[in-house]
Amino acid sequence: MQKDLRSRDVIKMFGISKQTLYNWRKAGLPFSGSGQTLLYDEAKIRYWLDNRDNSEKVEEVIKSNYPDKK
Repeated sequence: MQKDLRSRDVIKMFGISKQTLYNWRKAGLPFSGSGQTLLYDEAKIRYWLDNRDNSEKVEEVIKSNYPDKK
């Protein structure tokens, strides 16, 4: 089942900051909509996070936002 999530839902689901979500979007996280109404599909987010093509970029973003995590 496809479910559209708002930015605040994605932040809560993954326990990340707004800055991390912004950086993920810069790294290619798929979303639809514009302005205040950005929508995310949970399945597409999980696929994007698990995709090997962008795993290094995601890891780089995570390290830049959470330097104490390995």
